[in-house]
Amino acid sequence: MIFMIASIIVLWMIVYSIPKRLSVFEMYTTSLLFAVVDWSVLSVFLDVRYNWVGYFDKGADYRTLLVIAGIDPAVNLLMLNFFPFRKHFVKKLAYLAGCTFLLCFYEFMNLKIGFKYYTKWNLGYTALYYVSLFSLLAFNLYVFRKLSAEVK
Repeated sequence: MIFMIASIIVLWMIVYSIPKRLSVFEMYTTSLLFAVVDWSVLSVFLDVRYNWVGYFDKGADYRTLLVIAGIDPAVNLLMLNFFPFRKHFVKKLAYLAGCTFLLCFYEFMNLKIGFKYYTKWNLGYTALYYVSLFSLLAFNLYVFRKLSAEVK
């Protein structure tokens, strides 16, 4: 529990202190998407329904909600804030790979201290999950920016 609270505090301090490349609306919409997708996929299906992976103990509880509301949006904002939208495709892939590697390492630490558990899951699945989710987030932000430009 201490590691979770420390993670929330540190991540939000970083988010607060970095120069923002995202508007308030972009931060809100992307964080909301991440929280909803992550909560529905991870907590409802993979944890409650199938018991493959989850936080702390089987089933959803208030600690899981703290993770989803406190850690996930901060990670999302950090990832998207520095995403190389105007760079070559290879740089985008390298950035996604780097973010995925860092989060897999963080998840590995979570597994070791009991913050997270796997039953029928592994870090390979986690890596695929993060790459897919981050790609979806970047695409969502791209679409949001295009639609916002059309409204103006």
